[in-house]
Amino acid sequence: LRRLTRRSQMDFEAAWWHLRGLLVAPRRVYRTIAHHKQTKNQWARDDPAFVVLATAGVAVLGLLRGLFGGVGLVATLQGAVRHVLVDFLLVGVVMATATWAMANHWLVASSLLHTTDQTVEWAYAFDVHCNAAVPVFLVLDTTRLLLASWLACARWWCLLGNNTLLLVAASYYVYMTFLGYSTLPFVRRAHVLLVYPMGAFGVLWLL
Repeated sequence: LRRLTRRSQMDFEAAWWHLRGLLVAPRRVYRTIAHHKQTKNQWARDDPAFVVLATAGVAVLGLLRGLFGGVGLVATLQGAVRHVLVDFLLVGVVMATATWAMANHWLVASSLLHTTDQTVEWAYAFDVHCNAAVPVFLVLDTTRLLLASWLACARWWCLLGNNTLLLVAASYYVYMTFLGYSTLPFVRRAHVLLVYPMGAFGVLWLL
């Protein structure tokens, strides 16, 4: 947390590389995270630059939603703050805590060796959320802005378009979460985080 007040100690270049990598080659990003474990002896990022960059990006997307939505300045600012504090950070804390608890309770392989490595760090779980959420916000909000007039109608194809867009976004979030946990060598059955949510999303979409 102290590094948040020291901009010179935050590597925004690496954070920007991670952000671009999550959009085009997420597996490569997670390979660098595995290397980070070897050099820093922890899975979670020790540099808050990515979270700062992600928060700024989500705030900008929230502002654009308000500006293009034709609401007033106050409502635009309130929407941007809510987009950051609730949609990104609060939901992130909830999702990170849920997957962290699930992984440590059910998915971590029991072993008598290297017992200190057999626990998922909560900070890493939050990193996984950030890695999954930022591309989803970027694609989802941008698509909604570009197709706002088409998605806003009350016809069946508008409902289908909205539901399909949400399905794609949720599926990508789940896939990125799966990648994050499958990177950890002591996590077994990480596919549980992928298969069951994807099946549930498919059923909900059909309904």
